[in-house]
Amino acid sequence: MKSLFTIFLCCLSWQILAQTNPLVGTWMMESDTMKEIKILTPTHYSFVVLDAKNNKVAYTGYGTYSVQNGKYIENAEYGNFELDKSKKLEFDYKVEGDKFYQKGSVTLADGTINRINNSFTKVKLPAQNNPATGTWNQLTSSGVDAKGEKWSHTSATHIRYMTISPTHYIIIRQKDKQFEDVLAGSYRMEGDNFIPNWEFVSNPVTDDIKIKIIQRIQAGKLLWDGMMVDKEGTHTWHDVYEKVNGKPAKTASTK
Repeated sequence: MKSLFTIFLCCLSWQILAQTNPLVGTWMMESDTMKEIKILTPTHYSFVVLDAKNNKVAYTGYGTYSVQNGKYIENAEYGNFELDKSKKLEFDYKVEGDKFYQKGSVTLADGTINRINNSFTKVKLPAQNNPATGTWNQLTSSGVDAKGEKWSHTSATHIRYMTISPTHYIIIRQKDKQFEDVLAGSYRMEGDNFIPNWEFVSNPVTDDIKIKIIQRIQAGKLLWDGMMVDKEGTHTWHDVYEKVNGKPAKTASTK
């Protein structure tokens, strides 16, 4: 009963904040040359841009955001590219129905200016009853590889930023302060089973890979017990995440 009540509260909280902040949700943009997914929680954003021609990840990033004086402002905490930190990530924005428009520019560390003129459409898939919606950072991970060898690491060397909406997820992984990989896509819940659909991946994923993730929330921590079967054999792992809290961004529609 407690688990069902937790699920109800989490889903209700997301719905309420999505109603007061029209930016909250999963957004998608697609053209002949690129495809982008962007998740906005009440406090954080994360995104993945896929080069459609080569089917490779071009950009990915994560951070907090705010709305000030009618501008949408991103505070980048991580990305697989270097920014000119003297330039503010400030954009004109507009939300009309299921459309989110973002316009401005991003200046890279080498001085390159990328013009942004995005038109996103909100994804309308059935919402999953998932108490893990929100933003999470990984604390520890351990497991056994296909050869039977044990491994483990902590956030001191391996960092994983995970954002989960009621329909999608984005996981950005960093090793020794360098970009490692990114996984993103839709998912569905079957009881405690988190079943991912890989749509945006930096490393090749073949159709013969089988994966199973059992999800639990215990003492405020998100626990993932996973098993993957590929051509090398069976891999198992245990991940521990902590919730990243923050002050919900306010828009013109909030009080």
